[in-house]
Amino acid sequence: MREKLLALFLVVSSSALFNCKAQFTVLHYFQDTGKAGNADGRGPLGINLIISGNVMYGMTSAGGSNNWGNIFSIDTNGSGYKDLWDFDDTNGINGETPESSLTLSGSVLYGNTGGGGRNGVGMIFSINTNGTGYKDLYDFSSSGNNPDKPVSALVLLSGKLFGMTNSGGVNANGVIFSINTNGSSFQDIFDLVNGLPGVNGLTPSVSGNQLFGLIDDGGPNYSAGSIFSISVSGSRYNEFFDFNGNSNGALPEATPLLLGGKIYGMTNGAGANNEGCIFSIDTNGANFRDLFDFTATSGNYPESGLISSGRFLYGMTSEGGTGSSGTIFSIDTNGSQFRIMYNFNGTQGANPWGELTLSGKFLYGMTQNGGVGNNGVIFRIDTGAIASFINLTRTNRAINVYPNPGEGLFNLQLNNLPINPYGETVEVFNISGVKIYSKQFFTTGEQFQINLSGQPNGVYLYSVQNVNGGLIGEGKLIILK
Repeated sequence: MREKLLALFLVVSSSALFNCKAQFTVLHYFQDTGKAGNADGRGPLGINLIISGNVMYGMTSAGGSNNWGNIFSIDTNGSGYKDLWDFDDTNGINGETPESSLTLSGSVLYGNTGGGGRNGVGMIFSINTNGTGYKDLYDFSSSGNNPDKPVSALVLLSGKLFGMTNSGGVNANGVIFSINTNGSSFQDIFDLVNGLPGVNGLTPSVSGNQLFGLIDDGGPNYSAGSIFSISVSGSRYNEFFDFNGNSNGALPEATPLLLGGKIYGMTNGAGANNEGCIFSIDTNGANFRDLFDFTATSGNYPESGLISSGRFLYGMTSEGGTGSSGTIFSIDTNGSQFRIMYNFNGTQGANPWGELTLSGKFLYGMTQNGGVGNNGVIFRIDTGAIASFINLTRTNRAINVYPNPGEGLFNLQLNNLPINPYGETVEVFNISGVKIYSKQFFTTGEQFQINLSGQPNGVYLYSVQNVNGGLIGEGKLIILK
């Protein structure tokens, strides 16, 4: 057994593993002072970064010269931060407090604000990527049956922008709308009947004639939320799945991810631990799967959507993790190999509330809080070392361990095994093959915690055996403090 352990350890490339945690970099600390005239923003809420070449574009929900948020650009290496536009609602035309992402077409950025504008309930705008040519394209109104308070990022299809509002319309529950890129021909294409749309919103099908979206408050099951599809003309609205507020989650947030005939997403509540879950479902509403249930340790209450690269999904949670400030994670599209890539600690960001953006091997994102003055940060994390680690780790469907890499506390869960009244034994060995940990536990369907917090950084091997000494599974643990 000792020789087997040593052989397994020696084939692991330590350089590919130990650098995982070091790959997280803060590119920019938002440093708004809360005083008029400060060019930096603060607190990006539900906003993603848009990347074109080596330049990123984004918005903040507060701060800037007028304390209503701003539009900025920054190079992907963290240099060249520019304040492109400061929202200013004092004259009632420029909007305030954006809470959804920009959309890029050529050298023009499109977006909306949930407040401000001529009627005080939001507006749609365009601006050139160099900060010139700001235009107020459309002002929402709360009078009559008009929609107001846009909440979703705009989707650009065939010269039209599509989006959703959080209120207004015939049923006062919000609408799905379209508008030309020059601001003409605004159309309320569908009035939502039951529930409010999720922040960030719509995603188009491959053919481009159908949109998919999430309702984060509504539906027949205790307002747990729904998934819908609709044609770009506004016809054929189909609410094809309703969350139940229990085992399959509740309150789905952000933009659904459409991938290979399936929709992937996350819920902010319910699930097995009542802290949210990751799910997949066919676009026809069949084969719903709860891929992963969040806990306080793995991160919980996600407020964002998922992105994909190869067979991996990447996402963030707004809370939980070892720093109780949220996490960045990866997971296989089949629900296996959940890995925490980073635990936010407050100093380098806290409470991410927006989706990640992938460019090359790097993920980019923002946090709402943490950093200097608790104003939030822009960050980058390298997926290369993480992916290498996952490929080297033995896949074992019977065992799920997270966070891994971790700082010494690992959660181990046995999947789909019957309750064993005699218990199982977990053992951990260091790189020299010396047993450093051994403990018996009982299979109850709940997670078991392995405490290696007193051990130094390094690679360790664990094995789980039944009462007769039979091997249930084994794998590697990585300690990175």
